[in-house]
Amino acid sequence: MPLFRRSGKSSPEIAVVPGPIGDAPCQNGGCPNHTGVVCSYLDRRGRHCTTTWCPDHYRLVGGLAYCPRHAGIMTALSLSPQKGHLPELDNRAPSLANWVGTDLDGGIRDLLRQVIKAADGETIIVEPVGYVYTVHDHTHRWERAWKLANHTGVTLKISVDVDETNDSLVRIRVGQQTITRVVPPWVERNSRHQHVEAQTDVRERSDFYGALLRQIADAVGQQRQVAMQRPYIGSDPDQGTYTPR
Repeated sequence: MPLFRRSGKSSPEIAVVPGPIGDAPCQNGGCPNHTGVVCSYLDRRGRHCTTTWCPDHYRLVGGLAYCPRHAGIMTALSLSPQKGHLPELDNRAPSLANWVGTDLDGGIRDLLRQVIKAADGETIIVEPVGYVYTVHDHTHRWERAWKLANHTGVTLKISVDVDETNDSLVRIRVGQQTITRVVPPWVERNSRHQHVEAQTDVRERSDFYGALLRQIADAVGQQRQVAMQRPYIGSDPDQGTYTPR
């Protein structure tokens, strides 16, 4: 039965629906709870995620409980116009693109506010994580993008993407230039089953994102120095073109 709370003296009551509670052990490392439920994820081959998570560690998306990885995927899918493509059960591409994009979002927006040419009619466009099918090599990518655009089209694009064929590798592009391909430190640690203290993890993430933002800022500065402003036409930085599937 839903619980209710008030959001303010004059606000209407808001229903708070509790998540499901099970009797399975939680698979979050070190969690002693035995109130876990099975992750709700079902991939495109019809395979279920069989991991179990307690209410403290699963995430609700659309009212269903998911493990942290698949919650990220379902969140990305909910924001994407291409909703029919469900990655393989163990593929982290959309959740990693969404995670890194979210953590870079504030810094990239600040950067765009610094370089925007309002007098030329430029505005900032922020796109959520979306699925992109790359025609020339038939790859499946998940991309988050930030753009400056005016009446001529897109004048600057910054993007973060992860290819499903290598779902640990994050690619950062400014315009048609790939400025880096990098495996985040926490992904590298997980692949080696290494554990670090929370303070070390926070520091490593801060250093990682700081380095990326500096690289992005340098590339944006170089592109802004170029006098030409031509619309971005969807050309892949490596070769060929890509189009939404």
